[in-house]
Amino acid sequence: MESKVTLYVSSGKESGEPTKTKLTIDYSNLTDAMIREYATDSLVIKWRATYKNSKKPYPTEATYVAPIPGTRSVPTMTDDEMMDLLVKRLGSVEAVEAAIKGRM
Repeated sequence: MESKVTLYVSSGKESGEPTKTKLTIDYSNLTDAMIREYATDSLVIKWRATYKNSKKPYPTEATYVAPIPGTRSVPTMTDDEMMDLLVKRLGSVEAVEAAIKGRM
């Protein structure tokens, strides 16, 4: 793989207007091992985000299945975590029950 062309769109926070950039990433001076190292760095960041964005503590050991590029991993939560979140958002167990019944 010599290069990859991708379209990057900035958030526009600098000027107020998003900027479209045609970005070419040139891999010609990297070995496959170096490219894998970049991939590993990116995957570690994705894995850490699944814990950073939840209240779960970081495990002492873990396996992360690399997702297909362009997809997002979906965080999972236990039934108790889901109920705690719903009660926090809706105010009470009764409100959660009413919301669930309203969807049936």
